[in-house]
Amino acid sequence: MDSAELVKIIAYGETKSFDSLLIARHGRIVLDAYYAPYTGDIPHNLNSATKSIVSSLVAILRKDGVLDSFEHPGARPSR
Repeated sequence: MDSAELVKIIAYGETKSFDSLLIARHGRIVLDAYYAPYTGDIPHNLNSATKSIVSSLVAILRKDGVLDSFEHPGARPSR
């Protein structure tokens, strides 16, 4: 990846008040940046981001053939 472009992405994060930014490519971390006052040790409230992460992981499982269909009935809690 072009390091000059990564610098532009970091600058963009500053203008948009990002807390942090992580970019991975081909299974390797390319960029891991934190914007003051945040650090990697400060937990973040993810709110609705969890839905996007889970749906992406399910799509990857489907693409890789681990999940044969999206049409599986949900598990029911025992009473």
